[in-house]
Amino acid sequence: TTHMKKPYHKAVDKVIITLAWFFGRAFSKIHVDRACFDPESFKESMVMVVSTHRSQAEYFFFGWKLFEMGVKYLRIAAGDNLTGLPVIGKMFRSFGAFSVSRDMAFRKGYVRKLCMDVVAMMEAGEPILVFPEGGRSYGGNMLEPKGGILLSAILAQAGNPDKKVLLL
Repeated sequence: TTHMKKPYHKAVDKVIITLAWFFGRAFSKIHVDRACFDPESFKESMVMVVSTHRSQAEYFFFGWKLFEMGVKYLRIAAGDNLTGLPVIGKMFRSFGAFSVSRDMAFRKGYVRKLCMDVVAMMEAGEPILVFPEGGRSYGGNMLEPKGGILLSAILAQAGNPDKKVLLL
């Protein structure tokens, strides 16, 4: 079956050549251990990539490396402080990022809806990148992890017991 490309797929496709040029110049010595990494097995699974958030580079870097390695069109959970910016935020959202409100993160109803939205993305075959710390470290240290959006993986598995949920 042929899948229709979503608008964010088309936006990413437009910048692939530029990203390849940029990352090829900016990073020269990157080693990725692919021992247990099989993107073919991801196609039938729901995938959540979990990362610390020590700088502003993770979402760009992981998004690109995973795209290059076969995990296409990663949806990125991004703080509304980024996605709400006039030009950059709009562009970031056009590439598939979705907003997470830091002000609402302690409201049970908001977190529940956010988790269900993430479950729906995962069920639609969209790999997700989340930062369980809930924000970026400004000193380079890892922050205290929060449950929040990471709980989406558990909800996805509960709703789809016959399908694999992979955490990378």
